[in-house]
Amino acid sequence: LVDVFGEPKPKHHRLTMETNYYVWCASFGLKLRLFDDFDADSVFVIHDTGEFSRRLIQAIRNPLHGWRLTPCAVHYFDPYHPSKETRNVFACKHFKYLYQEEFRYVFLPPAPTAKLEPLSLTLGPLSDIAEVIDR
Repeated sequence: LVDVFGEPKPKHHRLTMETNYYVWCASFGLKLRLFDDFDADSVFVIHDTGEFSRRLIQAIRNPLHGWRLTPCAVHYFDPYHPSKETRNVFACKHFKYLYQEEFRYVFLPPAPTAKLEPLSLTLGPLSDIAEVIDR
């Protein structure tokens, strides 16, 4: 198939997950545009990412026992020229969001799950490793 300019038409593919999952998202960088994107009035800046990760994983260990943890940097893709990385549904995002420099912790259930309840975690005080900065 070709379009009116003789260019090949892109093939349409659809990938879906057979389960819901939990995800915690962050950015590697601080871009002022993110405040508007997420209608935010403050930002949580993590100074010790290793310790924060340890505390997050510890806090989620009991409520999500048996779940698979997948930390991942988001892969940004061109929808007209997707790569093999786009098969990882929970770690992909349209390349128009490239500036977000997103990192995710994805928590996948041991068996497909259609509905998940909200999950609240307690990590304890974080002032030794992070701070909240108002816009």
